[in-house]
Amino acid sequence: MSAGINRRQAVALAAGVSLGGLARAAGYPEQPIKMVVAFPAGGGPDLLARTLAEALRSAKGWNVLVVNRPGVGGNLGTGEVAKAAPDGYTVLFGHVGALAVNSTLFKQLPFDPLKDFAPVGMIATSPLVMVTGSTKPYQSLRDLLAEAKKRPGEVSVGFSGSGTLSHLSSTQLATAAQVKLALVPYKGASQGLIDVVGGNIDAYVSSLASLLGHVQGGKVRALAITSAQRSPELPAVATVAEQGYPGFEAVTWFGLVAPAATPPAIVAEFNAALQSALKSPAVIEKFRVDGSLPVASSPEAFGRFLRAETTRWGKVVRDAGVEPQ
Repeated sequence: MSAGINRRQAVALAAGVSLGGLARAAGYPEQPIKMVVAFPAGGGPDLLARTLAEALRSAKGWNVLVVNRPGVGGNLGTGEVAKAAPDGYTVLFGHVGALAVNSTLFKQLPFDPLKDFAPVGMIATSPLVMVTGSTKPYQSLRDLLAEAKKRPGEVSVGFSGSGTLSHLSSTQLATAAQVKLALVPYKGASQGLIDVVGGNIDAYVSSLASLLGHVQGGKVRALAITSAQRSPELPAVATVAEQGYPGFEAVTWFGLVAPAATPPAIVAEFNAALQSALKSPAVIEKFRVDGSLPVASSPEAFGRFLRAETTRWGKVVRDAGVEPQ
């Protein structure tokens, strides 16, 4: 499987629903389901999770309670679900960071992402976007990288948080382009955005959802998008791959996992409900507004994807010597 998920892969994942999914857990669910989100309330992941929970209530009548457990790069909430009873009543709205990056980034974790969870299915992907201030001369990613070749280590690219996908994708881009960038980690997105708007840094990389309004409002100029295809929200912005780096793809993704040893019949039941919810026009539209693309998959396909992503980002972390803040 390639680095991320594009539309062609999404079709393949959706087609991969196993015949095991036909099995049903009799009487499930008989009580509310707790969906843990390892992010603060009100942020992009939280809004996606609440949209999904509402869709499950509408489509299946399930009572899904979203519970926020932010902290330690997503490890706090993820670890809580790893230790939960494997009965189908506690699940994790998982993220690329905690499920595929942190096992290499952190020297010690209270859980093993590949051993302590039963994959349920993919939920969505969301691209990153690189922007520059309106006063900067760069009109494209090519322009910025050309300047970086002239001035090694002087062209600055900011991102929120060491070890985040924005950081790792910037590192991977510098390697692919064979340039040295001045990578600037911020503790939060607000200061990074202030600095790129003010021209204090050359570029900033973050999620499409967090930067879309600023691009549309003219505060910043989009240089590239990291997904395999252009975003419908920014159709004029070329991908990194289109700008000279074929195959480059780096997307934030979300997926649902349950504690290991959760009965396969319950996993299959939840996967069927998840796939149904992701086809809802309301979910598709709300995800689109947030810059995300719903992506359904079988548990087996999601498990393979988790292993591939862990290998991929683990190599980037090791090669760059990235450490958590």
